[in-house]
Amino acid sequence: MLSMYIFCSQILTKEQINASRMSIITLTVLTDALMIDLLWILLLSDREQNVIFLICMLNSDDKIDTCLQKGSWGGTLKDIQETDKKIGDDIERIRLIRNEIQHLSAFAIDNSRFRELCRLVRNVAKRMELNNNKSTDYTNGVKDILQQEISHKQLEEQE
Repeated sequence: MLSMYIFCSQILTKEQINASRMSIITLTVLTDALMIDLLWILLLSDREQNVIFLICMLNSDDKIDTCLQKGSWGGTLKDIQETDKKIGDDIERIRLIRNEIQHLSAFAIDNSRFRELCRLVRNVAKRMELNNNKSTDYTNGVKDILQQEISHKQLEEQE
């Protein structure tokens, strides 16, 4: 795969493409996984607002902490161990990845960090498929986004 794409005389760097892909994954595939798993909570139509609403609901309800293996909300992705595989841990992973992307100083993710985030979202997608116990296909959704070309327009939309 080429490290840069040219669109309308604008050059998209690999890092910008990485950021766009990860943003698309978090706002589509992973949000869909959350919405299906916790649909009874969500009544809003806007995906971004759904994620914000869900996180607020989960953080305000002490009972939800029992769905966390690591025991508490907050912190960083490094605070969540590979063995922390409860639904709450994956919700926290999604929240932290989404926040990381939203707060990028430059809308770019280097290849090393992108590979790490890809590993995390693939694992979350697999577990969400199992947890939802429905005919969901989040892993292929992630795979499709990782393989698609990113246009300048998509970059601007995600930025």
